[in-house]
Amino acid sequence: MINNEISSAWPGVPAPPINMIMPQTLQTVIIWSSCVMIAIAGIWALTRLIRQRDMLPLTLLFGGLLVYLAIEPFYDVLGFVYHPEIGQVVALNTLGRNFPLHLMLLYVVYWGMLAYYFDRKFQAGSACGLIMAIRHS
Repeated sequence: MINNEISSAWPGVPAPPINMIMPQTLQTVIIWSSCVMIAIAGIWALTRLIRQRDMLPLTLLFGGLLVYLAIEPFYDVLGFVYHPEIGQVVALNTLGRNFPLHLMLLYVVYWGMLAYYFDRKFQAGSACGLIMAIRHS
């Protein structure tokens, strides 16, 4: 396995806990709740596209998926993040590791809708107050 090869090739780098087990109940709840949120966000984005010709929400949902595919494997490997592989529902296998489906679904909702939320706040002119509130909290 590549994880053990990396650990033995780099002295001082701890081996990942490859015997960890993915909690099935939590994983299932996250997958289904994320699917519901994606369905709601997708219907809303399509409604905005049809009624107002606003492609931004749909584009940002797709962008959330691209964020997962583009950076999650590299961040996990370089940042020594390890997702339990035993019992995991796999979305992607790259760089010698499995990456979970529930995380991919959460990226679509989190990065896509959060970006849209902040875009609307900034367009409404509340950017300065919002940033200051976040900074001082």
